[in-house]
Amino acid sequence: MDLQQQQKILDWFVADTKEYIDIIQEAFVKLSSCTESTEDRKSLDNIFRATFAIKGGAAMLGFSSIQKAVYTLEKYAKIFRDCPIKVDSYLEKRLIQVTQSLKEILTSLEVPLDVNEDKSTPLDAQVEPVLQEIDQYLDILNSLGVQ
Repeated sequence: MDLQQQQKILDWFVADTKEYIDIIQEAFVKLSSCTESTEDRKSLDNIFRATFAIKGGAAMLGFSSIQKAVYTLEKYAKIFRDCPIKVDSYLEKRLIQVTQSLKEILTSLEVPLDVNEDKSTPLDAQVEPVLQEIDQYLDILNSLGVQ
């Protein structure tokens, strides 16, 4: 595959992934409470569809850091689906922070580059600490039996 075709694929990935990140972000914002309502279920379904699409594209292009971060967002959606924990303002802020960081990395990919280049260092530096905060917070809520 020539460089022009690779760049076209990368451009498609970036454009599609930005749309999927917007869907994920909007869905997390809507999940201010975990109920069995149709709207909550729809938001979670949107997250699962979007994360599935992003993970596939990121894996195909070798963007392991994006794939890993999105996998973790999917893991959180599964936790919220099973309803042991509600999305409160603290979680909402952190989840938005992660999605914003993903969008920033995607914007940096819009400039021509080697398709095989993984800009994992900036993403890992921005996202990993926030994901760790979320994990710790969820662990605390779970241990306290907070729902």
